[in-house]
Amino acid sequence: MYRTQRGRSEGLRLAAYAAAGVAAAALAGALLGLLGSLVPGTVRAALAVVLSLAAVCIALLELSGRRVPLVQIDRETPYGWLAPGPLRWAWRNGAALGFGARTRLGFWLWYAIPLGSFLGGSVWLGALGYGLYGLTRTLGVAGLLHWERLGRFNDVEVLRSSAAARTVTDVQLLALGIVAAIFVGG
Repeated sequence: MYRTQRGRSEGLRLAAYAAAGVAAAALAGALLGLLGSLVPGTVRAALAVVLSLAAVCIALLELSGRRVPLVQIDRETPYGWLAPGPLRWAWRNGAALGFGARTRLGFWLWYAIPLGSFLGGSVWLGALGYGLYGLTRTLGVAGLLHWERLGRFNDVEVLRSSAAARTVTDVQLLALGIVAAIFVGG
């Protein structure tokens, strides 16, 4: 295969992967926003304060070295998805990764996205926030895989399990929990 052909093929798969990730995430965010809009604002605000305090507690436990087990479906993309071809795999895997709930999650911070979409109580804000998450997650993974293919990065899994990445996300979770508790509760 000529280099230009491979580059175009990879570009098409990346575009399909990212588009599917954004579409799945935006749809999930819109649905969560719609569900949230059915809950009275005072209930959503009270729930936001409770969840913010929970985020602070989880972050402090994680930062002190006590791992809090994630609530998740801990599995990788099914190998059977590779059989129909790379473009279909890109669509399916991008959608699964963008949606997030059916894939392995590395950090507690991920829960802020769906909860924020729900608590915002807006179809449009939910779609926008979750859609941006889908875009950053799919493009981030695609970039890491590209670096790995170029030999500049040895193991994508290292980031998920590294202490530095966990610390960064725990600090972000702590900050998010404090800010949300102050603004929603105050």
